[in-house]
Amino acid sequence: PGRLLWQSRDEAGAAGRRAQSPVVIVASPGDELVPFSMAEELHEVAPEPRRLIVSSGGHNTLDPTPWQQIIDWLNAVEARE
Repeated sequence: PGRLLWQSRDEAGAAGRRAQSPVVIVASPGDELVPFSMAEELHEVAPEPRRLIVSSGGHNTLDPTPWQQIIDWLNAVEARE
């Protein structure tokens, strides 16, 4: 979970700002471990191109539907470069 990767939201935000590649964040308001607000905050600080995909389900039961959205978005980003 995200809490093991970063000790604070400040650390997570700093990591998001340092990203040097397209950033895709898939999150669910129903995630019981990683607050959805953290995904929103990371999305706000990440450089372009960035995308927040809102899914359904919990932390370990995330809906697999977003995979096609991720692929389509990454293909569109690559086509612009």
